[in-house]
Amino acid sequence: MLSVAKVEKLHVLEELGEHGIAILLYLHRRGREYKRALQTNLRIGAVPFYRALSTLYKYGLVTEVREFPRIYVTLTERGRQLAAVLWQAEELLRRWKGA
Repeated sequence: MLSVAKVEKLHVLEELGEHGIAILLYLHRRGREYKRALQTNLRIGAVPFYRALSTLYKYGLVTEVREFPRIYVTLTERGRQLAAVLWQAEELLRRWKGA
């Protein structure tokens, strides 16, 4: 049986959601991207994009780097670790799908 603490931990991934996970995986592959390009390339609407970014900032997974005139989004060390695990999970699922 799951304890309350374990159930609460499961909700963090749900809070990140599809868009937050997509941002993490994109930055894992690209390193960094300026906000507008990130939103455009992932084809995420403005409200869900900024909601996902807010959640990523909240958990310390991404940070901003200002290089005038743009603001880049990049993964923190914590974000890189999580993105690497998510990438491995995605690769595993792709292999299973092809088997």
